[in-house]
Order: sequence, then C-alpha cells, then structure tokens
Amino acid sequence: MLTFTLCRQVQTWGMVEAAPKPVNRGKNSPIQFFLTVPLPDKEGETEKWEVYASNKAKQQVKGRKLTKGDSIHAVLYKHTWTVDLHDGSESIHTRYNLATIIEVEKHDAGVPAKRHTVNAPTS
Repeated sequence: MLTFTLCRQVQTWGMVEAAPKPVNRGKNSPIQFFLTVPLPDKEGETEKWEVYASNKAKQQVKGRKLTKGDSIHAVLYKHTWTVDLHDGSESIHTRYNLATIIEVEKHDAGVPAKRHTVNAPTS
C-alpha cells in the first residue's frame, strides 16, 4: 500500500553534484540532478537530494547552465510517502521537485588547461 504523508516547501542552499540530465528522451521529460545539502542539526554533515525540475523550473535550470560544483539557493517541494514492503515493514521515500532558483554561485573551474608542446630533437 502507498500512503502520501507529507508535502512541504523547503528553501535551502546546496551544491550541484553532477550536471542536470533529462530523465528520459521525451521532449517533456523532467531534468534530474543531485544536490548536496548541509544538515542544519549536524555540523559538517551533508545529505544528497535527488531533485527533479519540470516546466518553468526546467527552463530556469537550462537558462542558468548549472554544472557540477555550482551552489544554488532554491525553493523545492519535498514529497514524502510510505510504502509497505512484502515483509510487512515500511519504507519511507522522499522526492524533491524544484520550484524556483533564487540565486546561483557558479563554480570557478580555475584556469583552463594549457597544452605544452615540446619539440624534441629528432637526431
């Protein structure tokens, strides 16, 4: 049995763990990415959230060109539900849907790599 238990709005800062990718090949497919978020009650610890963006939020993600290492301040909808497993136990699932991006701090990739060509004597 599937039971929806909670849907609430969350505002947080987090770091994009990998570049956002479409969930499937369809034109209207949502974009998925992982966000590393600091835990407020545990100093120095983080949690990895799987975030989905569709419609307007998807356009924001594309427009901001999010990449790995970017920090974002965002509003998300946190959906939590419970699933009964075959052995009688319960499993709690959580999904985050992006509502809007407030701010982006782009990851400074540093100086681009330069190729150095050394001409070695041929004799």
